[in-house]
Amino acid sequence: MLTIVLAVLGNYIWIESELAKTIKHLAGIDNPEVEIIIVLDGKQWLSIPILRTLSSQRLPIKIIIKENPGNDFASLWNLALKELQTGYILFIWPGCLPDLHAVRENLIGESIVSFTDPNVFSQINAAPELILSQIHHVLQCKNIFQLQNTFIHRSIFSSIGEFDESPLNGNDCTWEFFLRAEEHHIRINLLSGGICHARWELTDFPVNQVSRIPIHISHFYSIKAAKQINKEAVFLKNLYADIPDSDKYPCLQKVEINPVPNGKAPPIKIAVISGIYDYVHNQLCFYNYFESLFGRGDFMFIPLLDIIVQPQCDLSEMNCVIISRGREYNLLEVLKYCKKNHIPTIYMIDDNWFWVGKDWEKDYGKMFSPGSISYQVFMKCLAECDAVMVYSKIMAEDVSRYAQKIIQLPVNIQPDHFCNKITSPELQKIVDEVLDWRKETHGLVIGYAGSLRYTDVAFKALYDAIKSCKTPIKPLLFGYFTQKQMEIFKNVDPILIPYTNYQNYASFLGNLQPDLLLAPLEENRTSMSKAPNKYLEYSVIGAAGIYSNVSPYTDVIRSGVNGILVENNIDEWKEALLELIMHPEKMRRIAVNAKNEVIEKYSTSKISKEFIEAINSVVHKK
Repeated sequence: MLTIVLAVLGNYIWIESELAKTIKHLAGIDNPEVEIIIVLDGKQWLSIPILRTLSSQRLPIKIIIKENPGNDFASLWNLALKELQTGYILFIWPGCLPDLHAVRENLIGESIVSFTDPNVFSQINAAPELILSQIHHVLQCKNIFQLQNTFIHRSIFSSIGEFDESPLNGNDCTWEFFLRAEEHHIRINLLSGGICHARWELTDFPVNQVSRIPIHISHFYSIKAAKQINKEAVFLKNLYADIPDSDKYPCLQKVEINPVPNGKAPPIKIAVISGIYDYVHNQLCFYNYFESLFGRGDFMFIPLLDIIVQPQCDLSEMNCVIISRGREYNLLEVLKYCKKNHIPTIYMIDDNWFWVGKDWEKDYGKMFSPGSISYQVFMKCLAECDAVMVYSKIMAEDVSRYAQKIIQLPVNIQPDHFCNKITSPELQKIVDEVLDWRKETHGLVIGYAGSLRYTDVAFKALYDAIKSCKTPIKPLLFGYFTQKQMEIFKNVDPILIPYTNYQNYASFLGNLQPDLLLAPLEENRTSMSKAPNKYLEYSVIGAAGIYSNVSPYTDVIRSGVNGILVENNIDEWKEALLELIMHPEKMRRIAVNAKNEVIEKYSTSKISKEFIEAINSVVHKK
């Protein structure tokens, strides 16, 4: 069953003719499996001729009237939801003309099915499947969904709540809803194309009263509110603490909140600009802090995609712009705009792009070599931003020749991310199966989790160790691997998990709790410029770690105490593996030491003061 819900509000002069077209179009849909509900924002709409005609003709269209007009679509659609129990729903407004041909075959299961304008994909240079693989990041930066082209199963509203009626959404309540659905892991099918011609997009619809909520406030609200199914008073209190007074007071008459001045300096409004693949880097370098500091009145932030950011529109209200790993040509306009308007800028780089084209020429030579666009933009950002943020002493050395100011911060980790419940049924099934196997065999889970490694010695050593010891071992391969690396384990039934988003990555590792994990790293300047994230991630879940005897691990690992350092040859890796496998008490002692140290030294809460001081030093030119 499909229900089309038409919400009617706005300015009569603009709406009447488009409303007539829409209703005539809907009345012509001859399909017993499609029902139509019209929700009116007040009784006055009954005076429109087309609606009087409907009443007399007794067409199979149900009319619902909201007694107290509110001039917002969310409340009208929520009113209609109370009449519906099951099936898919298409939400529209006057001027929308849905074409339902060839739609039915895509409405399978309890999900969201959205037909999206192909121009959206071309704008960010990405295919639908790529956008879905990075949907969390893309959707935080831009609402890529059009409600009039989206079918939503009724059950989804029962599980994550209805449309948010807060005026802080501005003119569009749908961005927060789609973000909330994604945050709570509702299945989204994204298809290229469209099934509904619309006279107006929802954000351009001629309502009676135009919302005066600034776009950066509604953007910030959508990101924070999406994590909440019920927006309780404490959430709104924290939200308002992070909104500067200059933005806050225009919103006060819209909501019943009276923020209490805290005597602090105004929150700093930050735009984090990054590429489509850079979400994990942002999470570790920025979002961990923003989440832990929510409600403190230090920062308000919005994320933006570098390839489509429009400086005049997106950055005019910002107090600080962070360019995260930027390499897109469009960022040159961002730099120019920020310099002209005296907006402080920070460039964050956590990979050594001076050397990556030399160390791995085949994969990165064209992208990161003098003369390439990516390299030119990288160098321009280093030179023109007010500060460059790095996480290793080697990176600090290499950027020091170009940067006006260097900020070197420790890496951080938010332990709570690794304690969350797994929301992916597929990943939960794998965890359940492995935990059952552990109980039956008293075996160990040993492997690697993370990005691609260009050395195979640790993987070959693990295979040899599995074959040479009696202890049952399941190898874990979680992330990116070459075909050659996967073939090493083809005879030992590995737990093979492809790349997934950070939330799944953290919750899966935290629930699986592997016994021993490997952190091989190549002996070149690119690799040695990395931050010791593997040490933090492995340790916080209670796993012991074996690490290549190179920087950055030599800076944090005391071999035999909080990890094991080995040279990059098969014999040393195998010897270290067998030593811990044969002496489980030593493996547990190392794991406990590492976990205690990481939580004490590297938890986000422990480093947040340094992060605040770093941002303030740039914004306030300290």
